[in-house]
Amino acid sequence: MAGKCKAAAVGPGYNAGNEVKNMFRLILIGAGQRGMIYARYAYQCGLADFAALAEPDEERRQAAAEALFVSPKNSYASAEALSTWPIFWMPLREADKVIGIPAVKDHNLCHASAGLKNWYGLLGGRRNQFHQAIHHIISDLGYMMKPTLMVMDGTRVMMKNGPTGGRLDDIRVGGVTGRPAVVASVDQLACDSWCVQNLLGRDLAAVSYLDLAFQKFGHDPTRLVVHHWQEYRQQGKVVEETIEG
Repeated sequence: MAGKCKAAAVGPGYNAGNEVKNMFRLILIGAGQRGMIYARYAYQCGLADFAALAEPDEERRQAAAEALFVSPKNSYASAEALSTWPIFWMPLREADKVIGIPAVKDHNLCHASAGLKNWYGLLGGRRNQFHQAIHHIISDLGYMMKPTLMVMDGTRVMMKNGPTGGRLDDIRVGGVTGRPAVVASVDQLACDSWCVQNLLGRDLAAVSYLDLAFQKFGHDPTRLVVHHWQEYRQQGKVVEETIEG
């Protein structure tokens, strides 16, 4: 089918030959002695970087913080949001790279669903109970996941009544651009903010999880991340092309 497609690359380039280490930043929750053995192994082998821990026993909590180099300010007597929660992780343990390929759409609770919100699908159990704190949960999931690349599907964008929709007129080709769009970036936060603003046409200030995410991992030296995609534009690192087809 002939037509035009908008393609955008947001942020710095990516060298596919680079090794990616510490793919996951994890929260260790009430693991006990056996869990600490696994946690120490994961840390020493470079499989995980422990961002925080929640353990009610003070002695075990202090020992774990020292062993895993977790700051005391990130060590808690209890887990405030997720506590102990099932998560879909086994296929990821063998992965060298993680590539997120979400659709961009409206969401009735968090106003926009793109890359960060898509990690919500990793949660098992009765995850609907988190809806009252959905912006905090989404930003936590972005904190946990460190994708190699994000590729956003904006070919057809659900502009209203998301995430489930229900009518064909809820969908618009390419969102506000009016033509199919594909967006790629190694910075999941910048990629989300570009899509929220340029495909959904939303005010970034209304999507609270974007600011919360930057507060949680925006200063992580192991990530490529900026607060707003416009920072990359000022650096000449946003490329937009129209592809004839």
